[in-house]
Amino acid sequence: MKTTIFLIALAGTMIACEADKLDITAPDVNVNGGPVETSFTPTSARVQVIINTPDKVKEVGILYGLQADQAALVAYGTVVSSTEKKSEYFFDVTDCESATKYSYVAYALLESGETAYSVVRSFTTIAAELSATPSRLSLDAKAQTSSLAISTTFDAWDFTVGSEEWLSCQKSGDLLTVTAQENFTDERRVATLKFTAGSRTLSVAVTQEHRTVELSRDTIFMNTGGSGSFTVTTDASTWSVSSDAPSWLTCSKDGETVNFEASAPTESYRLGHVTVTLGTNGATATVTVVQYLIDLSVLGGEYIPQIVEASRDRGDFRGTVLTKEQYMNLTEADFEWNWDRRGDFGSFDFDYILQGGGAAWVYPLLFKVHNEESPYAEDCLRVEVVAFLDPSNTILTDQSYYDPKLRQIVLHFELHESWNDNIGWDKVYLRK
Repeated sequence: MKTTIFLIALAGTMIACEADKLDITAPDVNVNGGPVETSFTPTSARVQVIINTPDKVKEVGILYGLQADQAALVAYGTVVSSTEKKSEYFFDVTDCESATKYSYVAYALLESGETAYSVVRSFTTIAAELSATPSRLSLDAKAQTSSLAISTTFDAWDFTVGSEEWLSCQKSGDLLTVTAQENFTDERRVATLKFTAGSRTLSVAVTQEHRTVELSRDTIFMNTGGSGSFTVTTDASTWSVSSDAPSWLTCSKDGETVNFEASAPTESYRLGHVTVTLGTNGATATVTVVQYLIDLSVLGGEYIPQIVEASRDRGDFRGTVLTKEQYMNLTEADFEWNWDRRGDFGSFDFDYILQGGGAAWVYPLLFKVHNEESPYAEDCLRVEVVAFLDPSNTILTDQSYYDPKLRQIVLHFELHESWNDNIGWDKVYLRK
């Protein structure tokens, strides 16, 4: 009896080649030549066996494994076989490791009960590959869609992503589309995409920058009911504004400006906050509104000078603050006068008069307390020096203010004395 077996090793698709001829005289087999190996996957290969006399054979198969000799393969190899009677067989070798050499031997179980074996042949699986392009995603803070191109030598790949609600992914062919929501928080956020293909795994980091917000003011002082505003600088697409004291402090948004209104205070001191929030629950920035219940009439009375920076001939200011009515009702018996200029007061709009003196009488100073925050001192009222009762003195620059917590008047102004063309600063601290 004589049977001819042809063995060809293939990977992926079958290729055209000249078959190796095997003359078998059972049970002895003598095989020359080797398999053709091409396009193996990292985990599988395909072996082709051709029988020219299938009617003489009742089973055909292969034995494969890491063993290198025929006896070991016959004893311990993994069997893949078929009992069909045909001239061509394809046997798939699966569950292999990548970049690994495997040996196999073909056999034919003849109708006579004898078995014919081929010589030992081998193949090597290709190295496993799994990669993503780009290898990481670095996103800015805006809402956006990006993609990763996945390349692998395996037949298929899959992915998982954590529980991050801001990131969603969609697989399409060799692409993974990644969609990130706008990052309204004040922190950089990170997610990890995990890919699997065959025996390989791959992690890709996705990072997203955060939005920023800045306010033109952080504290606003008010001593009566009134209104105010501040500006918002942010790169966020949306933001909102709210008050934590809506019963007396309300606010609204107008472009990049936040306008707020406060009712008249009913208690000596209270705090409210106007908060800007990015997105829905994103980063926040807050302006604190401080409101005092201040009766400006308390300004009248005796003040103790703390620091006096006298200027030229005016001498030291005394710490007496008079209302207009008090000053107009003074008599010469109450004070020593150089001259009486009280008749000029009708042309001025003022609240108080600071009476002062030294070696010689210094002309009274008129000042007005405004119900608004001073630009020169936080949580203080703006004080405007109106004039000296002398037309030769002109106020050039004024940085005066009243501190309600310290009950202190700070008069700080630059004046021009036209009678000698002299310019200088005066500053006086007065506390009740």
